[in-house]
Amino acid sequence: MALRKPLVLVNGEIAQLPAGDDIDAPFSGAIEISLVNDNAGSVVICTPVYASAAGHFDKANATAAGTAKVIGLVTSTTVATGASGQVAVTGTVSATTGQWDAVTSGSGGLVFNTNYYLDTTAGKLTTTSTTTTGQNNVFVGRGLSATVMELGIRQPILL
Repeated sequence: MALRKPLVLVNGEIAQLPAGDDIDAPFSGAIEISLVNDNAGSVVICTPVYASAAGHFDKANATAAGTAKVIGLVTSTTVATGASGQVAVTGTVSATTGQWDAVTSGSGGLVFNTNYYLDTTAGKLTTTSTTTTGQNNVFVGRGLSATVMELGIRQPILL
Protein backbone atom coordinates (compact mmCIF):
# COMPACT_ATOMS: atom_id res chain seq x y z
CA MET A 1 0.00 0.00 0.00
CA ALA A 2 1.33 3.43 -0.94
CA LEU A 3 1.79 6.11 1.72
CA ARG A 4 -0.20 9.24 1.09
CA LYS A 5 0.17 12.67 2.61
CA PRO A 6 -2.97 14.22 4.13
CA LEU A 7 -4.56 17.27 2.53
CA VAL A 8 -4.40 20.50 4.52
CA LEU A 9 -5.00 24.21 3.98
CA VAL A 10 -1.83 26.14 3.15
CA ASN A 11 -2.40 29.90 2.76
CA GLY A 12 -6.07 29.22 2.04
CA GLU A 13 -5.36 26.62 -0.66
CA ILE A 14 -5.80 22.84 -0.42
CA ALA A 15 -2.38 21.14 -0.62
CA GLN A 16 -0.53 18.07 0.60
CA LEU A 17 0.94 18.38 4.08
CA PRO A 18 4.33 20.10 3.55
CA ALA A 19 7.46 18.09 4.36
CA GLY A 20 8.48 18.54 7.99
CA ASP A 21 5.01 19.67 9.13
CA ASP A 22 3.07 17.65 11.67
CA ILE A 23 -0.68 17.14 11.48
CA ASP A 24 -0.76 17.46 15.28
CA ALA A 25 0.88 20.91 15.24
CA PRO A 26 -0.56 23.19 17.93
CA PHE A 27 -2.83 26.06 16.93
CA SER A 28 -1.09 29.40 17.06
CA GLY A 29 -2.79 32.70 16.57
CA ALA A 30 -6.35 33.65 17.34
CA ILE A 31 -9.88 33.08 16.18
CA GLU A 32 -11.19 36.50 15.25
CA ILE A 33 -14.55 38.05 14.44
CA SER A 34 -15.29 41.33 12.69
CA LEU A 35 -17.37 43.82 14.68
CA VAL A 36 -18.27 47.54 14.48
CA ASN A 37 -16.85 49.99 17.04
CA ASP A 38 -19.66 51.64 19.05
CA ASN A 39 -17.26 53.63 21.24
CA ALA A 40 -17.30 57.44 20.97
CA GLY A 41 -13.61 57.34 20.04
CA SER A 42 -11.07 55.15 18.31
CA VAL A 43 -10.17 51.84 19.94
CA VAL A 44 -6.61 50.49 19.78
CA ILE A 45 -5.13 47.01 19.53
CA CYS A 46 -5.33 44.82 22.70
CA THR A 47 -8.34 46.72 24.08
CA PRO A 48 -10.77 44.41 25.94
CA VAL A 49 -14.30 44.78 24.54
CA TYR A 50 -17.86 43.57 25.15
CA ALA A 51 -20.75 43.09 22.70
CA SER A 52 -22.72 46.35 22.88
CA ALA A 53 -25.26 45.24 20.21
CA ALA A 54 -25.50 42.56 17.54
CA GLY A 55 -22.31 42.86 15.48
CA HIS A 56 -20.95 45.76 17.57
CA PHE A 57 -18.46 46.27 20.42
CA ASP A 58 -17.46 48.86 23.01
CA LYS A 59 -14.69 49.11 25.61
CA ALA A 60 -15.23 46.71 28.51
CA ASN A 61 -14.80 47.61 32.19
CA ALA A 62 -15.31 45.80 35.49
CA THR A 63 -17.71 48.30 37.09
CA ALA A 64 -21.02 47.02 35.67
CA ALA A 65 -22.41 43.60 34.75
CA GLY A 66 -23.18 44.54 31.14
CA THR A 67 -19.78 46.06 30.37
CA ALA A 68 -17.83 43.30 32.14
CA LYS A 69 -18.81 40.51 29.72
CA VAL A 70 -15.57 40.54 27.73
CA ILE A 71 -15.86 38.87 24.32
CA GLY A 72 -12.25 39.45 23.28
CA LEU A 73 -9.37 41.78 22.55
CA VAL A 74 -9.18 44.09 19.54
CA THR A 75 -6.50 42.90 17.09
CA SER A 76 -6.81 45.68 14.52
CA THR A 77 -4.21 48.42 15.12
CA THR A 78 -6.87 51.15 15.44
CA VAL A 79 -10.63 51.02 14.86
CA ALA A 80 -12.40 54.37 14.34
CA THR A 81 -15.92 55.01 15.64
CA GLY A 82 -18.43 53.27 13.38
CA ALA A 83 -15.73 51.27 11.57
CA SER A 84 -15.32 47.49 11.52
CA GLY A 85 -12.38 45.87 13.26
CA GLN A 86 -11.09 42.45 14.22
CA VAL A 87 -11.59 41.05 17.74
CA ALA A 88 -9.78 37.91 18.95
CA VAL A 89 -12.16 35.70 20.94
CA THR A 90 -9.77 32.81 21.64
CA GLY A 91 -6.16 31.81 21.04
CA THR A 92 -3.18 34.13 21.36
CA VAL A 93 -2.87 37.85 20.71
CA SER A 94 0.45 39.40 19.68
CA ALA A 95 1.34 43.08 19.87
CA THR A 96 4.39 45.24 20.54
CA THR A 97 5.43 46.00 24.10
CA GLY A 98 4.31 49.61 23.56
CA GLN A 99 0.87 48.50 22.39
CA TRP A 100 0.45 46.27 25.47
CA ASP A 101 1.70 49.11 27.71
CA ALA A 102 -1.05 51.39 26.36
CA VAL A 103 -3.69 48.90 27.56
CA THR A 104 -2.03 47.65 30.77
CA SER A 105 -0.50 50.98 31.89
CA GLY A 106 2.69 48.96 32.39
CA SER A 107 6.19 49.27 31.02
CA GLY A 108 8.02 46.76 28.82
CA GLY A 109 4.94 44.84 27.69
CA LEU A 110 3.37 41.82 29.32
CA VAL A 111 4.96 39.87 32.17
CA PHE A 112 5.59 36.17 31.52
CA ASN A 113 3.18 33.81 33.30
CA THR A 114 1.24 36.70 34.83
CA ASN A 115 -2.56 36.76 34.85
CA TYR A 116 -4.38 39.75 33.38
CA TYR A 117 -7.84 40.90 34.45
CA LEU A 118 -10.36 43.45 33.22
CA ASP A 119 -9.72 46.83 34.84
CA THR A 120 -12.35 49.22 36.21
CA THR A 121 -11.11 51.76 33.63
CA ALA A 122 -12.84 51.15 30.28
CA GLY A 123 -10.63 49.36 27.75
CA LYS A 124 -7.81 48.56 30.17
CA LEU A 125 -6.25 45.40 31.64
CA THR A 126 -4.60 44.98 35.03
CA THR A 127 -2.56 42.34 36.85
CA THR A 128 -4.61 42.85 40.01
CA SER A 129 -8.10 41.39 40.15
CA THR A 130 -10.68 43.63 41.77
CA THR A 131 -11.79 42.92 45.34
CA THR A 132 -14.29 45.78 45.56
CA THR A 133 -17.89 44.84 46.38
CA GLY A 134 -20.20 45.61 43.46
CA GLN A 135 -17.47 45.26 40.83
CA ASN A 136 -16.80 42.29 38.55
CA ASN A 137 -13.74 40.06 38.61
CA VAL A 138 -12.97 39.02 35.01
CA PHE A 139 -9.95 36.92 34.04
CA VAL A 140 -8.89 37.77 30.46
CA GLY A 141 -5.59 35.99 29.82
CA ARG A 142 -2.01 35.14 30.73
CA GLY A 143 1.25 36.63 29.47
CA LEU A 144 3.29 34.12 27.47
CA SER A 145 6.00 36.69 26.74
CA ALA A 146 6.38 40.47 26.66
CA THR A 147 4.42 40.53 23.39
CA VAL A 148 2.02 37.53 23.44
CA MET A 149 -1.07 36.86 25.57
CA GLU A 150 -2.95 33.57 25.74
CA LEU A 151 -6.66 34.37 26.00
CA GLY A 152 -8.69 32.52 28.62
CA ILE A 153 -11.67 34.85 29.02
CA ARG A 154 -13.98 33.91 31.89
CA GLN A 155 -17.47 35.10 32.76
CA PRO A 156 -17.63 37.99 35.26
CA ILE A 157 -17.85 37.19 38.97
CA LEU A 158 -19.81 39.90 40.78
CA LEU A 159 -18.23 40.73 44.12
